[in-house]
Amino acid sequence: MLSKKPNIFQMARAPFLSSIISPLIAGTLLSISINNSVNVLGFLFVLIMGVGLHVATNVYNDIYDTKQGTDKINVHRNEFSGGSGILLDHPDMMPNMYNLARAGLIMALIGTVALMFVVHKSLWLHLWGLYLLSAFFSKYYTAAPIKVAYRGLGEVSVWFAFGPMAILVAAVSQNLGFHPTILIGMPATGISTLSILLLGQMIDLDADKATGK
Repeated sequence: MLSKKPNIFQMARAPFLSSIISPLIAGTLLSISINNSVNVLGFLFVLIMGVGLHVATNVYNDIYDTKQGTDKINVHRNEFSGGSGILLDHPDMMPNMYNLARAGLIMALIGTVALMFVVHKSLWLHLWGLYLLSAFFSKYYTAAPIKVAYRGLGEVSVWFAFGPMAILVAAVSQNLGFHPTILIGMPATGISTLSILLLGQMIDLDADKATGK
């Protein structure tokens, strides 16, 4: 009997989206405390941007870990491991997964463009730099030829993306840049997300070693 096809929330690994929502909220609250005001539209658009990028990251990670063999040999997979195993059970869903990853990037692009209309023009360079770097990480964390996670830089990139980058883009959404208080707050949220990654890595250790990840 064929197993039921996963839905879009399972494909996107929706529970893990809290990893980006939390630092965006933290960065927004920190910015509000500095500005004594809130840019509501900025917060909504940065959530769209962040969630879209994280969906793309989760799905691309599944795609390329499957294509490169990591998920196939992982016998310890559970809800905390790095790959969902969806493509092992449903290889015919590869086009759906690619479409979802691309949709995540487009969703993030829409959020980024929308943010341009609610933040100062002087912050546009920060905004687009963060979008482009995040989009790069979302695919090339596991995709060839870069394969950041296979070069010993996976943990550093995760900390950087969910710490400094997430806090800064939240600050930008509230019309702040490299404010001293923002700089102080940048590292913390990346550490909490990194701890979740390390938990998954302990589960995936044997499979990751076997494929050079």
